[in-house]
Amino acid sequence: MTTQSRNRKRSRRKSEETPGGTPTMSMKLNFANVDTFAPLPDDIVYGAEVILSQPAASKKGNATWKTRIKITEAADGGAVVLRTNPDGTTSPVGDEEVEYSTAVGRILFDDISLLPQAAFKVVEALQALGEDVKAGEDSEFDFDPSTYMGRNVGVVVENLEYQGTIRSSIKRWVNPQYVGYHLSDPALAGGTVAAD
Repeated sequence: MTTQSRNRKRSRRKSEETPGGTPTMSMKLNFANVDTFAPLPDDIVYGAEVILSQPAASKKGNATWKTRIKITEAADGGAVVLRTNPDGTTSPVGDEEVEYSTAVGRILFDDISLLPQAAFKVVEALQALGEDVKAGEDSEFDFDPSTYMGRNVGVVVENLEYQGTIRSSIKRWVNPQYVGYHLSDPALAGGTVAAD
């Protein structure tokens, strides 16, 4: 190969790269079928699965429990109307889907502080996940966040404004047996609803 042909090859390669040496790429994206994530109805308990559970640190360097929860069941009036099937598809359980069905498949974030003043939230989540921990007791608990991957839990959402956008986030963790209950139900009155 001559020097001239080597230089032509190099020139062709360079023309396919940006000035920083990163290859350029052009493609068309179609957003026609993308759902906009409207705020979720915040008056019921959703069924969910823990899809991420790991130790982390806050921006200030404080210990946190990083969780990601995927909603698997949405309900109205205590009767589940849409459920996630093992193959990942969803199907109605009743006669029709209602607005709650838009919740299925949504992922919610909850980074729980492990500082002593936030221990009430850790206790709430652990109780909802089936752990036998009690607030106010002088006891230690061996905590391994990875053991909660794949567990089912109930969650209540709240809709908060962040930089001009309403976002749904986890307000409470509850026992999954309460999926479909409305917050006004006496069974949910009075705070944490622990697993039996």
